Amino acid sequence: QDISNRVMIEEELFKLRFIIDRSPVSIVITDLKANLIYANPHFTKVTGYSKAEALGQNPRILKHKESPPEIYQKLWITITSKKTWEGTFKNVKKDGTSYYESAMILPILNKDNDIINYLGIKREITEEIYLKQALIEKEDIMLYQSKSAAMGEMISMIAHQWRQPITAISMASNNIIVDIDLDEFNKDEIRE
Repeated sequence: QDISNRVMIEEELFKLRFIIDRSPVSIVITDLKANLIYANPHFTKVTGYSKAEALGQNPRILKHKESPPEIYQKLWITITSKKTWEGTFKNVKKDGTSYYESAMILPILNKDNDIINYLGIKREITEEIYLKQALIEKEDIMLYQSKSAAMGEMISMIAHQWRQPITAISMASNNIIVDIDLDEFNKDEIRE
């Protein structure tokens, strides 16, 4: 009976290991000082750091210089309060290129409800971020073009309104010139 329980536990562990190792998301575990003690293969694929390079390091090695420190303060306050933090990071790969991750970080608790580790589950969303930015830029361009078209239409209407009285004045002036040339100029008619 002890052997069958052990075999079942080993099978479960094998399944879990298989799932984690082939997961399409980065899965990391840190100690209480936030130093990496586990990183799955997807983490190494995304970051460019080998498992040997990453273990023992603080995930801070991925922090982008433009990342606001408030994110990390809020993250730390949340997870040390035994709550789950969710958010987005702008990170840097080993080769220096930037990338974005959607992350969920939570404390791992023991049976006494004490924090023993932290678990990070992160999904790279760089392409999504760039597509959103491109969409926003296109919407801005379309809005600008729409405003320009509306302004052009308004200017056209104003020009039309100005042309009507100018045309009437021009015709009256031409009539006066013709009357002068034909010696039919009548001062009273012109005044009227």
